[in-house]
Amino acid sequence: MQATADMALDHEPSALRRFVRRNLHAIIGIGVLALVGAAATALGTWRVDDPSLSNAVNQSVANYLGYPGAVFADLAMQFLGVAAPILLIPGLIWGWRLIAGTMPRFGRLTPLSWLLGGLAAAAAAATLPVPDSWPLPTGLGGVAGDLLLRLPEALLGGIAGWSAVLVGLLLTLCAVGLLIHA
Repeated sequence: MQATADMALDHEPSALRRFVRRNLHAIIGIGVLALVGAAATALGTWRVDDPSLSNAVNQSVANYLGYPGAVFADLAMQFLGVAAPILLIPGLIWGWRLIAGTMPRFGRLTPLSWLLGGLAAAAAAATLPVPDSWPLPTGLGGVAGDLLLRLPEALLGGIAGWSAVLVGLLLTLCAVGLLIHA
């Protein structure tokens, strides 16, 4: 009887450790989802005429997260264009996995895949025609997309028509693959 009680006590620290670790991961997952939600809210309520670092106006901020949200959304849209929300997808998946108790697999290349996937998405967006209603001086891929698109343009001698479609599809496939890896 004493041996059974001793064995039960031997397992308690391990069970307690697993309980604490699982709940700590869930709390971190909730925090990650909160950050992703805040970023999505800032991007979703972005207005080009909100006050920010690149737009000094004397008016109230329309962004739901106030001035910090307006600054974040403006920088994200200026640099990545319509590809900015795509960078939130890995964080959303990481947060859900932490809450569910399934640890995300982070390798050494995960942050690099995340960054390169977002840049490839911005370059793919830069291949799309810019509508007249687009309020920024850059293309739909932002500054990063416009800069990254210059490499295929230099190799192909300009991108238009079918070459733009093919380059856009290739960059989209790269972005999807990299973001899946992330």
